[in-house]
Amino acid sequence: MKTIVIICPVYNEEDNIWNFYNKFSEEIKKNQLQKKYNFFFIFSDNQSTDNSKKIIRELAKKFSNVGMIFFSRNFGVMKSIFTSIRCLESNIDACLIFDCDLQDPTYLLNEFIIKWEEGNKIVYGVREKRKEKRTLKYLRNIFKKIDLVFRGYKVEIESGAWLLDRVIIEQFKKANFDQYLPGLVSRFGFKSAPIKYNRLERKKGKTKFNILDYLSYALDGIFNGSIAPLRISIIFCFFFSLSFFISSCYFLIAKFFFKIKFDEGIAAIAVISLFGFAIIFFILSIICEYIGKIYQSRFEQNEAIIEEINI
Repeated sequence: MKTIVIICPVYNEEDNIWNFYNKFSEEIKKNQLQKKYNFFFIFSDNQSTDNSKKIIRELAKKFSNVGMIFFSRNFGVMKSIFTSIRCLESNIDACLIFDCDLQDPTYLLNEFIIKWEEGNKIVYGVREKRKEKRTLKYLRNIFKKIDLVFRGYKVEIESGAWLLDRVIIEQFKKANFDQYLPGLVSRFGFKSAPIKYNRLERKKGKTKFNILDYLSYALDGIFNGSIAPLRISIIFCFFFSLSFFISSCYFLIAKFFFKIKFDEGIAAIAVISLFGFAIIFFILSIICEYIGKIYQSRFEQNEAIIEEINI
């Protein structure tokens, strides 16, 4: 029998941990998946300040198919997921990632596995509808457009519910950490399949994400894995160089051929300023290129520090 691990990142989710385990266990039995696969749960806690760690320990003590990873501090949900995947043993055939709040419905478990059995190495949820403020929805659409411009390709994979095959798990063990995990998974390639669904409303606990967290995540998505933003200086360099050339030609032709008189020093100041801006942005573009190369080769590679592990 193949083994599938369900990874659940946790931060102050004392109201949802037991419910998460029970709901997914019910889904497994409902579809009789336990006859085909061995399921194992891993709760990775980001140094919760409530009773989450205590509840996870109780759960692990009661059920042999529950494991736990406790980090030394809150490293963020993306790094906790990344580190948890890298901790998986080589005999794991696939892993699923679900948030503890159960806003991603449990029926996705069975649908993900069906798509996986069809040969897809990556299966991911696509949220068609979600209850959120219009402002947040508007900003999300802006982010997707900006990310497409800078990255050059659309990242189809969303954060949230995923199934990753063993080959993707192995790629995680070789890869450097990227704060924007959907982008990292997309760069791996491999055959993938989306599952559309409507995101549910959180019933217990409070969301840990605010508008600043979403903004930070969006910036990670735009800047991580791409040096396109650094190359903006090249665009400015080209613009000022072109302006310098055109204005120089204009002043020379106007003065010597059309005998147009300019106020003393105006032409010289305009030409010299544009030339100066062109030189500055040319130098900046070279510096940014070198910074970009260093940046790409030195992502934040370190995993989250594990305080306690039992998987």
